[in-house]
Amino acid sequence: MIPDARFPKQFQMWTYIDNETGWDAYLSGLDDRADVPIYAAPARATELGGLPPTYLDTGTLDIFHDEDIAYAKRLIDAGVSVEGHVWNGAPHGFDFFAKDSSLAKKAWQARFAFLVEHLQ
Repeated sequence: MIPDARFPKQFQMWTYIDNETGWDAYLSGLDDRADVPIYAAPARATELGGLPPTYLDTGTLDIFHDEDIAYAKRLIDAGVSVEGHVWNGAPHGFDFFAKDSSLAKKAWQARFAFLVEHLQ
């Protein structure tokens, strides 16, 4: 991935280099990246219909923002019920490194509310 100028380096808690390193570690021993298991990269699935209600959130400064939004749209287009949140000004991992911030608390509250609603 080519770094995106929209995401200032000082706000990247998970960088493109981190992501490549993580993929290399996760997929070690896999000869062909085309054979990545669908559970490792669900956005690569071609058929999304019939999936359960899905919760997705992302920050506006998250390097996965565009990918997350595109995946949510594909789910919706396939008839999947999606609850999505875009957290303004939040980079990837904000809910862990700034766990006491009001934004992180809102994010966790939204996630837990979704789970409570859908696990009954």
